[in-house]
Amino acid sequence: MYRRDGTIRLTVADLARHLACRHLTELNLREARGDLDAPDRLSPPLQHLHDHALEHEHAYLEHLAANGSQVVKIGDRDRVAATHDAMAAGAEIIYDALIRCDVEVLA
Repeated sequence: MYRRDGTIRLTVADLARHLACRHLTELNLREARGDLDAPDRLSPPLQHLHDHALEHEHAYLEHLAANGSQVVKIGDRDRVAATHDAMAAGAEIIYDALIRCDVEVLA
């Protein structure tokens, strides 16, 4: 979750985290608004888990591509536009997608 051009933007992961923990959503919203500083690092066990999860994620994407699936990696360009372009082109799998969802966040 982050703010760009005055709009709070949510990722699919943000929505999934909200379903698991509404308090985390509140903390992330406060961070996006600038009311709370983000932690500057993860604890060593969480960093290890994070690194292992990314390795698994990338290995799985490689597995899907090697077995013929069309995998589109969004990367660092305008992720909202790139996601819409990939969806419009009928991409089978979109990695690191970002959608724009204009919602009013109530305090």
